[in-house]
Amino acid sequence: MDGIAIIGMSLNVPGAVTIDKFWKNLSEGKDTIKRKDLDKEGEIYAKGIIEDIETFDCSFFGISPQEAAYMDPQQRKWLELVWHSIEDAGLIYNNMNNIGVFASAGFNYYLLNNVLINSEVYSKISAGKGETLIESIGGGNDFIATRTSYLLDLKGPSFTIQSACSSSLVAIHQAVQSLLNYETDICLAGGISILHPQDNGYFASDGGMRSTDGYCRPFDENANGTVFSSGGGVILLKRLEDAIEDGDRIYSVIRSSAINNDGSNKASYTAPSSMRQAEVIRMAQDLAEIDFKDIGYIETHGTGTPLGDPIEYHGLKLACSDISIKSGNCALGSIKGNIGHTDVASGVISVIKTALILNKRQILPLAHFSKPNREIVLENSPFYIPTSTLEWPGNGIARAGVSSFGVGGTNAHIIMEELIHNNIPTEKSSKNSIFLFNAKTEESLKSYIDTFRDWCSDKSDDEISRASSTLFYKRHQMAFQSYAYWTGQELVEPKNLSSTISSNKKTAWIFPGQGSQFPGMAGDLYNKYPVFKDNIDICGKIILHHTQVDIKEYLLNEEVKNPDIFTETTILQPLLFAFEYSLSLLLISLGLKYDKIAGHSLGEYVIAVLEGIFSVDGAIEVLIHRGRFMQDSPKGEMVAIMCSREQIDESILENVEIGALNSPSQFVISGTEIKITQVLDTLDKLGLQYKKISEKYAFHSSLMETASDELVPILKRFIHSNISSDKGVYSTLTGKQIDIIEMCEPSYWADQMKNTVLFNKCIKSMNDGDTIFLEVGPGNVLTQLISEITALEDITISTAIKQKGSSDIGLLNLLCIFAQLKYPVNLRQIIKRESILSLPGYSFEKQVAWIGPENYNSNNCDMPKMGNMESSEEDFEDKLQKIFQPQGWDFSSEQDFWELGIDSLVLSQLSIQIREAFDVNISFRDLIIKYKTPQILKTYLAKMIKEKLEL
Repeated sequence: MDGIAIIGMSLNVPGAVTIDKFWKNLSEGKDTIKRKDLDKEGEIYAKGIIEDIETFDCSFFGISPQEAAYMDPQQRKWLELVWHSIEDAGLIYNNMNNIGVFASAGFNYYLLNNVLINSEVYSKISAGKGETLIESIGGGNDFIATRTSYLLDLKGPSFTIQSACSSSLVAIHQAVQSLLNYETDICLAGGISILHPQDNGYFASDGGMRSTDGYCRPFDENANGTVFSSGGGVILLKRLEDAIEDGDRIYSVIRSSAINNDGSNKASYTAPSSMRQAEVIRMAQDLAEIDFKDIGYIETHGTGTPLGDPIEYHGLKLACSDISIKSGNCALGSIKGNIGHTDVASGVISVIKTALILNKRQILPLAHFSKPNREIVLENSPFYIPTSTLEWPGNGIARAGVSSFGVGGTNAHIIMEELIHNNIPTEKSSKNSIFLFNAKTEESLKSYIDTFRDWCSDKSDDEISRASSTLFYKRHQMAFQSYAYWTGQELVEPKNLSSTISSNKKTAWIFPGQGSQFPGMAGDLYNKYPVFKDNIDICGKIILHHTQVDIKEYLLNEEVKNPDIFTETTILQPLLFAFEYSLSLLLISLGLKYDKIAGHSLGEYVIAVLEGIFSVDGAIEVLIHRGRFMQDSPKGEMVAIMCSREQIDESILENVEIGALNSPSQFVISGTEIKITQVLDTLDKLGLQYKKISEKYAFHSSLMETASDELVPILKRFIHSNISSDKGVYSTLTGKQIDIIEMCEPSYWADQMKNTVLFNKCIKSMNDGDTIFLEVGPGNVLTQLISEITALEDITISTAIKQKGSSDIGLLNLLCIFAQLKYPVNLRQIIKRESILSLPGYSFEKQVAWIGPENYNSNNCDMPKMGNMESSEEDFEDKLQKIFQPQGWDFSSEQDFWELGIDSLVLSQLSIQIREAFDVNISFRDLIIKYKTPQILKTYLAKMIKEKLEL
């Protein structure tokens, strides 16, 4: 037969709700059954439980809290497992509706122990008050598969399969047949069993099915019965050729499946038949066209009963009796030793375990096994029982069988094998670091991010990168989204700008000048982003040609052999230009754009190239000359003073010049060393703070006069004239928006060298209340200044947070911010497609939806009391609220009931509740035609109540 690929898996079993945790528990041989002492003599508490069975995410699945409260908790947990398996497979099924559902559910203890013995609910059912159908649909196993198909709009075959303990393996068999027959393209298959209540014990007797000491010991000499547990699992199947063609992650392959029944040739209806068990195993092997000697592992039914285990073992020996097999070739295992017997779900959970064994090529220990049952002779047999985790022996294809045998005689067996060749296209070592999270509510979003943060804590770089790809390419888009990035040590969410910023705001790019540089500032950017690397290489070659200095030594290394070279303005200015220009092109390639643009001194040269005033090589050559002319100028100093210009008397500064007015609390003075020293002495006496700038020259002062004159003929050679721009170009020379034509004049750039940088004024003119400022450079100095100038810290973003060490954290931060704000960021350039990875599933909200045995007053599930409810204006709103709130409806809504997703069954129930609550004759048909929206209905009821009161 052709293979069937398992491409998605999910489970909820004692001790594990994720595939990772499940595998970890099994690898360690853990028993996750809960045990405790009980008061009654002889009563045993040993049970595998699952958490939160009383909760359900009603809004996620579009089910009202009232309806959810009637639903079998098994169906609710099943729906969550289905969604998690779809996520695990990375299936975006919007255009793939030919998906089948094959489901099994255990006995509905909730219906028996809660719903039917609730006096209020029972009275309504007995009186025919419209609850019977809701109770039946919510509680009946018939509806578990079809409800799934309805809620998720799946159009393949959909039905429930019940064959006792073997149900979910039979469901998988039926799903396999459906795929082979091309009835469907994808199948969801599995089962769920929830014991309720989960806190009660049991009484056991020797020779019975239940363990007398609360431990399940499959095939062991001390085995004395099984332990029953809650649990469930779902697998997602696809034809192997389709899965390979679609590039799916494949856990393992189902080669064949077979089912049969014992018939009557056995001791009793509940007794097993080793002969028929052997026949179903041989049937599956024949269909797979393999021999028993090719099977290295069998996940047995293995209930741990003194009677059942020897019969199953005898069946295994019968299945391979005709074949010469070396001793100890096939390992035996049973999940029941770890988690107990999960009834109808045991088959699918066994398949999930076996798929992981094959995928990882490791054989797991059988929990609680020390010595075999005296009727199970392993010597000189093909079988052995592992007591520790083992590597799969040999280099051949790993193959395994899975058995599940139901009370009543329906036996199922499947043959599975690892996938050897799965040529999934993937880009290796991409080091993805941005994560996109989706959820239907803000609460679920926050919860999932917290869960994911915990998951990240012990993961490798490769797993982090694959997780990024999985979340971005293999998850459904939902109403609430959030972005985060990985720093190498932790998951970080960018600062929240949503309260003040929307995607229609303008973006202003600001380029810093000299002083923000540090060694190694381009390391991660150069290694991770080809656009940045290519442009650094282009600029670097031009600079190397003119200066014989390789700027990459400084840009890529934190430790530089000869750092003095890079402090020379001749090298430093073109180096900074190369970095900022390459960074700006990287941002543009990622879909970011600027509406406004400005540069601090040297930073204006990047603007000139982006706007076409200079070519790249022209700008670099101008800057090399500019740097040399500046370097040849008279020596001087620059000092940043930490106060406003107005705070200092004119007389103190009369012998120096103002190099820059940066912010309301910072300006820069420039002048000769002697004159600067005199000013600093005065500042010391006044107790004012200042900081010397590490330049040996008095930039933006008259000491640059000669240099500016010498630059003019160079500028004339390289400036392109007649340039126009549709962007808002702002000048730190004039402090306001400038016509780009003015920047095409050599005199502009000559004046820019020697005149004051009016940064404060420039930013104020740009800040019209509708602008986000982005510093495009290696540091965050300008970010801090802009925050002060605008008095709005949350509208400034820096591309670099770390001042030391090569890092792209700043870039990741700003990309997350702009993506969060719905800017058209091209994250596909950043997040490379890699092989899918199993991740924690969607964080469903834990909304209580529960009917207690005597009370129906759980959270969000209150029902309006039936009977004589006096109507008055005072209690009208309250009564209406009691009817509408459990359904999650807003009675001011103008949508009709069909648009609100209300079906005819619920609408019929609504008409009954209204008649009883308000003593108003209103029919199901009235709600369809006359009062078809909550608002119309409310208006009508209010009118009727008023008329009654007036009478």
